[in-house]
Amino acid sequence: MPSLNTETNALDNPALRGLTAVDSSGTINVFAGDSAKLYKLSSNTFNNVSKAGNYTVDSWEMTKFGDRVIAVSLEAPTQFYDMGVSTLFADLAGSPPQADHIAVVRDFVVLGNLDIGGTQYPNRVQWSGFNNSEIWGSDIGNQSDFQDLFGNGGKIQRIVPGEYGVIFQESSIWRMDYSGPPTIFTFSEVERGRGTPAANSVTWLGGLVYYWAGDGFYVFNGQSSTPIGAEKVDRYVKGRIDTSRYDEMYGGVDRRNGLIWWTYPKTEGGKEVVIYNWVTGEWGNTNQEIQIFTEFADTGYTLDQLDAVLGDIDSGSIPVDSPEYQGGAVRFGAFNNANVLCGLTGDSLEAEMVTSEMSGPGGQRLFVQAVRPIVEGSCTQSIKLGKRNEQCGDLNYTDGRTVNSIGEAQFHDNSRYVRIKAVVSGEFTHAHGVEVFFKPAGRV
Repeated sequence: MPSLNTETNALDNPALRGLTAVDSSGTINVFAGDSAKLYKLSSNTFNNVSKAGNYTVDSWEMTKFGDRVIAVSLEAPTQFYDMGVSTLFADLAGSPPQADHIAVVRDFVVLGNLDIGGTQYPNRVQWSGFNNSEIWGSDIGNQSDFQDLFGNGGKIQRIVPGEYGVIFQESSIWRMDYSGPPTIFTFSEVERGRGTPAANSVTWLGGLVYYWAGDGFYVFNGQSSTPIGAEKVDRYVKGRIDTSRYDEMYGGVDRRNGLIWWTYPKTEGGKEVVIYNWVTGEWGNTNQEIQIFTEFADTGYTLDQLDAVLGDIDSGSIPVDSPEYQGGAVRFGAFNNANVLCGLTGDSLEAEMVTSEMSGPGGQRLFVQAVRPIVEGSCTQSIKLGKRNEQCGDLNYTDGRTVNSIGEAQFHDNSRYVRIKAVVSGEFTHAHGVEVFFKPAGRV
């Protein structure tokens, strides 16, 4: 597990959203938003590109529509930025409603959980004209219209883009399929009684949508949901998550490594991260403090900008045409508690492996002689032995032991039940487990 490595300057406030968008010329544009401003990244520096007066908002969502980036918040007019043309965000023409959520479904911009003239429509979706983000209202000729989702699903929590839309409510999931005039879209409630209380937990890859449903983690395939955390992490997270701060739970897709990440607030304060490998079905966790996840790409440097980086491009130790300065590689990253965008490219974090509990044959005690951690790479290892004589008794660990010249930590301890905790730090590549050397030590 790599640590966070600083990539940019800090936003003025905690990050609420990030977006990487490539325009028709191939130029990479990286955006971010906080409670007061919208930002654009240039040479690893976020600059304020808000409209005059900035904003006061609780959330942002952003999407790319052609060469246009559209940002929405329930507390601000819908904003747009035309890549390659705009210098600042501005109010989107056509009088679109203010909205909590946005997505592009086929050739339409779709908004959800709306504020229209100060009146709230939490279960309404509204879509733009065909291939035109500046046509709103009910216009059959241009195919713009709206739809209220009736029932007990609650407010709209997220809209997933694609050839069809997936709409998450608090306790319902809808599918939005294009049908053409006069209905334009048809809406089907494909799951009733299950949605998400944590809007930002919803994240997707291809046709699969991953989310937290309040009782556990699920994946939705367009028709139904399948649990992925049952008997693995669901009880663990339910026992630790602060449900009054669901708005701080964020999901993200690490495509390069085949992982889904979720950061969530803990009841005792702070945050924790759980990670799901969608190939193996395995889970991990880390206690890194992360605000949100986002994909981003280095925007690269011009020759003029390289002087600020190298001091003097003629004497720089890396050629100016090095890939280090060209940018373009999309990476998975996160904003840390200092409001800084970071890559997951820092030093390896300390890893902790704990075995299941062991006992001797026929309930005999175990005499543990040595433990050999199976770890690849240069690292420091501390091995602890956990002991207890009754399963209802307290588990007590010995002090950490270092490994000797043959790679073993020496022990001369016995107990009816034992487990091993191996703490590994440094630049190791793989930590596979431990090999335990022991012998039975009798029944008393």
